[in-house]
Amino acid sequence: MKKIMVLTILIILTPAFVYGLSVNISLYRDSGRVIPDNLPWYPLVVFGDNRPDNIHAIKYSNVFYRMMREMEVINPLAVIGTGDHTGTGSKEQIDYFIETMSRFDNVWACLGNHDLINGELNYWIENVAPEYYYIDNIPGWRIVFINSEDSDIQRLRLITEDMLKDTNRSIILVVHRPLYPNVEHNLWDRGGEFFQSIIQLVNRYNVKLVLQGHWHGFASQKINGVEYIITAGAGAPLYYKPSAVENATVVTGKHHYMILILYPNGEYTYTPVDVSAGNIEVRRLNETTILIHNTKLDLWSEYIKLPIRVNITVYNETYNVVLMANPGYTILSYTVSKGKIMIRTNSTNWYIYNNPGKNSNIAMVPEIATAIQRKQVLATLMATVVEASAIAILIIYLQKQRRI
Repeated sequence: MKKIMVLTILIILTPAFVYGLSVNISLYRDSGRVIPDNLPWYPLVVFGDNRPDNIHAIKYSNVFYRMMREMEVINPLAVIGTGDHTGTGSKEQIDYFIETMSRFDNVWACLGNHDLINGELNYWIENVAPEYYYIDNIPGWRIVFINSEDSDIQRLRLITEDMLKDTNRSIILVVHRPLYPNVEHNLWDRGGEFFQSIIQLVNRYNVKLVLQGHWHGFASQKINGVEYIITAGAGAPLYYKPSAVENATVVTGKHHYMILILYPNGEYTYTPVDVSAGNIEVRRLNETTILIHNTKLDLWSEYIKLPIRVNITVYNETYNVVLMANPGYTILSYTVSKGKIMIRTNSTNWYIYNNPGKNSNIAMVPEIATAIQRKQVLATLMATVVEASAIAILIIYLQKQRRI
């Protein structure tokens, strides 16, 4: 007999709060959406160095636009940029970057050296994001953005330390020039004092993860319990040296972005995604059935699961369903009857919440783990039978006095 979980939920949300050292901003402010405080996991996309081959050009390479299309399908809760998002940082290039990224929620960008060539720091601050700032929107985490191009070492150190020291959250530091691994294109190229001023702070405070750009490839290394990741393959000309670094993972010659999933308990997972390998597509077969086709590969040519956020609307209320899309086909369908929503999916890791309101940032997120049951699903609206490893069924009672 099928196990069906029945849950009565009251969904309440309040605005999230973002803290920074500047408030006169545009992309950072206008892309902001409330992220509920009680979701089980938080999917983000991280990318860097999407600047065009010709640094004076306005538009990007074709690989960047392909990446943008995939990011739109993924629809992450937030996007992190590790710098060099323009060729020279001209006003026209900054405006085009803003136009390109305005389709996403919660765009948090870091400055790179190319973003400052034209000396338009104030224009960047006014229209993209602060020079230094931090994000406390995801429970258990603080995400700190700093300017590795700052010529004032003392200022760089003092502001960075101020943002790191006053929290008990796990910290992600976002900095354009890499600290580690040693890819021969690192922060110490500016001088050992710059490297030491930051690495001492990383080791002193609760930094768990450092996200970096600048070297056009993917690399990761864990040192003293801190994981350093370079993800800088979003469109700029790729680097092929060094091909290996001792005690580090290095991948050259592949354009990519990275899926980062944060958990409130301080744990995280990440997957670098090969832009050029495979596809991800979401199709609405009808008003209540969604088919996800995922053939994406990681940088080692392995099929991967991808987090996808899709919207469903019931009784004029919009709900977000966040699920891990299996390699191959994933089905999400729902029916509405007598004030109840029944959701079926062959994803084994998913949750649902409603769109944030203005007075709360708490969402009722049902537990679904006990609703797993193995069987085959015949998708009557498809031409083939999709073999599902599991079917999760969830019934949500709606508030009849409000929605029926």
